[in-house]
Amino acid sequence: LEGQFHKLVEGLSGDSASAGESITILYGSETGNAEEQAKNLLQDVRARGMKATVSALDDFDVEELPSQKTIVLVISTCGLGEFPQNSKRTW
Repeated sequence: LEGQFHKLVEGLSGDSASAGESITILYGSETGNAEEQAKNLLQDVRARGMKATVSALDDFDVEELPSQKTIVLVISTCGLGEFPQNSKRTW
């Protein structure tokens, strides 16, 4: 999975970095796997000199979504494909 995120960050580094805009990383995680991956992605993005924020889906104000240029969602289901607790309100 980290290899895929590496490719994602390489693709993002052109548009968002040159524009100086922030990348919004949102996650939904029950056991912490998606949260960990989102935070790893944040570190990778910042290591390339780009601005980024990370937040659980339900902690992010959905009214702000239209104003975000680049959003990356990292979500892992739990149980029998259920949404994680920290993303249920958003969905």
